[in-house]
Amino acid sequence: MGEKLLKEIEKLNLFKENETIVLALSGGVDSMVLFDILKLLNYNIVIAHVNHKARNESDDELKAIKTLTLKHHFPFRSHEITTDISTNFQAKAREIRYNFFKEVADEFNTKTIVTAHHLDDQVETFMMRLVHNHDLFSLRPMAYRLSQDHYEYVRPFARTYKQSIIEYAKDNDILFFEDRTNFEDAYLRNHFRNNVIPPMKESNPNFDEAIFDKMLAIEDYYQDVIKHVNTLKDSYPYRFPIRDYLQLPKTTQKQLLICYLNDYTDNAYLSNGVFNSINNALKKKKNFVISLPNYLEFHVEYNKFFIQKKTKVQQTNLKVDAFGQYEIEGQCKFIITKEKIYHKTSKCIELWYNDVVFPIHIRNRAQGDYMEFSYGRKKLKKLLIDEKVSPSRREDLLLIAKENKILWIPELGIQSVSKKTDSKLYIYFEDYSDKFAD
Repeated sequence: MGEKLLKEIEKLNLFKENETIVLALSGGVDSMVLFDILKLLNYNIVIAHVNHKARNESDDELKAIKTLTLKHHFPFRSHEITTDISTNFQAKAREIRYNFFKEVADEFNTKTIVTAHHLDDQVETFMMRLVHNHDLFSLRPMAYRLSQDHYEYVRPFARTYKQSIIEYAKDNDILFFEDRTNFEDAYLRNHFRNNVIPPMKESNPNFDEAIFDKMLAIEDYYQDVIKHVNTLKDSYPYRFPIRDYLQLPKTTQKQLLICYLNDYTDNAYLSNGVFNSINNALKKKKNFVISLPNYLEFHVEYNKFFIQKKTKVQQTNLKVDAFGQYEIEGQCKFIITKEKIYHKTSKCIELWYNDVVFPIHIRNRAQGDYMEFSYGRKKLKKLLIDEKVSPSRREDLLLIAKENKILWIPELGIQSVSKKTDSKLYIYFEDYSDKFAD
């Protein structure tokens, strides 16, 4: 059995030549067997051990693991948990462990972290998530290698049963330590391991294989969905039609949203609660914004949705009290002159004016703004709605204003009528930003 398991891991070819790998070594049979195999395969191993200080034996185990690893001339790093994490112990301990593993990886200039998770772990996770109604694709099998948060997490035993690991340990006289808390039902996983799964194995000796087959079937379905999602996103890279979205199966809808989220964050997560809130709102056919984690926003504007980073609008209010050139840094410039300029790249407005035309302002919209047309006044808010200017764009629009009267909206090419007087005023607008690119 020992030789067979070693060859299976070797065939996987999970590591690059001369790659330094950080091995999470707890001292249990799984990680100690993995350590032995990686050692025999001559990998560049750095040992990372976390002493949870939750058992009296943990200090002695730390000393034994350190002695063993240094005997084989591997770098050894350890971390002791000294804070009280008794409330929600497992989640907090896991966070501490992985933060420590990443620190060790950074110290040795590597991104590869190796853990000894095996197939029995996956079966337990499957059952826990199934019973607690987790997302369907959370039931997929664990990958051998996963990229997350700029690190590579490698699980060489992802397709190996616990029994094979135990047999390797017996055949090769591997030192390991048994954590007695694994047999206690204080934690949910232990309850499933000790009480839920054993009766199922009695009913079906091939229970593990049956569960793993279901996991592989879900993986196949996931790959089909992702292929479809990527095709859809290629067709609509920024804004997706709501009507088309609502016709998709829910599993595809959720993965499509996650695909858009992944443009901004690695391994995006979308809870069922937020997903259902989005879907319910989409059916109401109204413009809206929903805040998402990681400073993102979900926008619906005129029958399409998109996701973007939360942006703080930079308010502009530039007083113009003389002819000349006025620049909004990084965005655009205005030239206000009495002379007509022939400039193909600029937008222009001609205004009749009198002696009291100045001051005018280059600014964003404000309450009470309006425009004048031949048929009468129109509130700016109503005008922008009629012109189907998206809500996310309205606050950024630059306006030429005389008090609350909007003389010109350069980016829309809309201007108020002006009465003929003795003189003309020319305003040229040149936009050199891409803030409204779709």
